Amino acid sequence: MTAPAGVFPTGTPNVAASGTLQNINDAVTLNTDTMGSVDFALAGTPVGATVTFEQQSDGATWISATAYQKGVTPRPQGASTATVAGVYNITVGGAQKVRARLSAITSGSFTASANGTVGAAHVGVKNGNAADLNATVVSAGTVGTDYSVNKPTIPNVGAVFGNSGPYANYVLIQTVPASPTRNNVDIENTSGGQIVVVRDDGTAATGAAPTNASVFPLGGGASVGAQGGSWSSQTFKGRLQIYAPASTAIVAVMVD
Repeated sequence: MTAPAGVFPTGTPNVAASGTLQNINDAVTLNTDTMGSVDFALAGTPVGATVTFEQQSDGATWISATAYQKGVTPRPQGASTATVAGVYNITVGGAQKVRARLSAITSGSFTASANGTVGAAHVGVKNGNAADLNATVVSAGTVGTDYSVNKPTIPNVGAVFGNSGPYANYVLIQTVPASPTRNNVDIENTSGGQIVVVRDDGTAATGAAPTNASVFPLGGGASVGAQGGSWSSQTFKGRLQIYAPASTAIVAVMVD
């Protein structure tokens, strides 16, 4: 089940091997001269089976190889083993050989097919980290600085508005805490009446006066459940407090 070593210039057909993985240490192996990567296609539904992907660079010692499952969305991180049928790709790098070896099984078998090609399906990056270079995109932004003019009196964090002013007796119905890793926040007013959003930098504790605080209204729609005013931001990382004339106001708040 091992394809012969040799020189395979770019443009020549792919190199393939296949076999049945039924007993412990059964393997399908490819010599990897001039190859960029190898696909291992596993088919079957064995019980308790684990296939271990390995590579050899010194002609004697097999070590773990990272394989990436193809055709899965979202694409999972690389792993050195597989327990289910699928197509798994190994980027060859400097290896002399790669193999898929059955390292555990209770019953049944996998049919394994290996296909080597000059093209690399996964390109590594120098100094890659343990998270396999899967980046988390975090939008740039800040907690904001207030430049409001003639703003109404804003209540202490967690408190209700006073009994005078444009938002007299509005009550707090929801709080979105400050978060430096927040990607997006979206507020949709479907209450049928006006609501008010208080922004601040999130540093003040409950019961204290908010700092860098501003306030703005979101108008109501034509009726309860109808679309009213909305606000969203991918850059604001501070705290948001949502107020309404009554605690039963319907407001959709989404955070990513």
